[in-house]
Amino acid sequence: MVKNKVSFGRRLKDRRFFRNENLILDIFVCNSDITTKKIAKKAKLSRSTIYVHHHAVKEIIPDYERYILSSFSSAIKKKLHQKTVHLKSLYLEMLLFVLRNKKIFKMFIKFDNREIIVKMVGKLESKIIGTLRLPQKSQKIFKVYASEITEVIFAWGHAGFPEDKLNQTLSDIMYLTNTYWDRLAPINHEY
Repeated sequence: MVKNKVSFGRRLKDRRFFRNENLILDIFVCNSDITTKKIAKKAKLSRSTIYVHHHAVKEIIPDYERYILSSFSSAIKKKLHQKTVHLKSLYLEMLLFVLRNKKIFKMFIKFDNREIIVKMVGKLESKIIGTLRLPQKSQKIFKVYASEITEVIFAWGHAGFPEDKLNQTLSDIMYLTNTYWDRLAPINHEY
């Protein structure tokens, strides 16, 4: 958890904090086994500066996870409240959000943090369940569906999130969405 009370996202708006955070993130992503001391040395920052950014090195990913989820919630808030919004436009918005934050998502890919994508899809859960007309007790279906979407986005991420593959990624997600009933309905039945 970040030491001071100001949120990580708000502090990223400060130019100096943002510059230093980019240095920290670049070094963290390039080295899998890194310490605060090594980050400080490579970034030419003091260790106390690193601690202003993150309580510990192991907190870098959770700090970014909270930041991304908060930012994503803000980005899609209006769309979620629209009655006529289509899932395709929500998923396009999500993929564009990933592109805008490509550097951070590359870190999630490198450290195999699939949970962030699952949580992002979870933010769309009410709209997905309503649009797909899933039964009331559809947690199993939704969990598998979210995992499938996550794997599609991770495959795109392993390729480096190329912009020319955005449409193919969206098409793959929509294929999973359009065929969910045939593929996933049997999962929901309790035996």
